[in-house]
Amino acid sequence: GQRLGMVSVVDGTGERSQFELRAGQETAEGVWTSDVQHGQPANSQPWPRDALGWDYLARLPLAQPGTPASITVRNVSDTGDLVLRGVTLIDGRTGTHASLTMPADGAFQRVHSGDVKIYENLEKLPRAYLAG
Repeated sequence: GQRLGMVSVVDGTGERSQFELRAGQETAEGVWTSDVQHGQPANSQPWPRDALGWDYLARLPLAQPGTPASITVRNVSDTGDLVLRGVTLIDGRTGTHASLTMPADGAFQRVHSGDVKIYENLEKLPRAYLAG
């Protein structure tokens, strides 16, 4: 499929891994129909409640286990947008995972992680404040 995006993962040692996001393989149109020139990725999920749209799951395995220092996703297509709705780090050895907050979600910081994850919104003002 046509290359639509690039993912770059840099670990704590500076080692870089590059991945392509290709039409019909890792991603596709948000409102995919059967007349599109490529197929849908195997891991595709329709939006709930009859909404028009699809989500696509791309698993990008790193060569070595580690903790990423940075993850960069770029749209390399001349047409269309590349929309990233979520990122989860998965340890294939144990099945443990950690969901990352997305910059478009605002400035959130995880303050608790367990069965329920709690995030603090760093951009909201406190309930009461003094202005001078």
